[in-house]
Amino acid sequence: MKKILFIVPILFCIKGYSQTLSVKDIVNIANGQNAKAYLTSKSFELTDENSNPQIYFLNKGTDKEEQVIYETKRRGVVYVLKSLDYLNFLIKQAQKQFHLILKDDQKKDAFYQFGDGIFSIEINMDKIRGRGSIGAGRR
Repeated sequence: MKKILFIVPILFCIKGYSQTLSVKDIVNIANGQNAKAYLTSKSFELTDENSNPQIYFLNKGTDKEEQVIYETKRRGVVYVLKSLDYLNFLIKQAQKQFHLILKDDQKKDAFYQFGDGIFSIEINMDKIRGRGSIGAGRR
C-alpha cells in the first residue's frame, strides 16, 4: 500500500500596506459622496469640522501618513501620500479609467493630467522628496 504524503501549505499572513483610497474613491468624493462619513469609515481623522477646506489625516506623523484635503464648496479633493509606489499605482488606476491628457515626466518630478469630460484628475510627484498628490474635481 502506498503512503500518500499530503503537504499542507502553511500560509503566512503578512499585513501589507497600501494606499487607503483608490482613484474611484477620490472621484466619488469629488462627485458629492459624503466625504466625512466615507473618510472616517476608513479611519481618517478630521482636524477641524468647521474649517474649509476640511483636512483629514491617517497615520499622522509617520512615514505612511496620508492626508485628504476636501474643499466643501467646490467639491475638490486632494489626496497627499508619502510614497511614490502608491502614487504609481494610482497612475495605473487612472490610466484604466480616464483619458491621459498631459504627461510631463522629468528626472526630479512628474505631472499627469487625466480626464473624461466631466472630471479632471491631476497627479503631482516629487521624486526627490518621495511624495506627491492626486487631485480630482469637476471641469
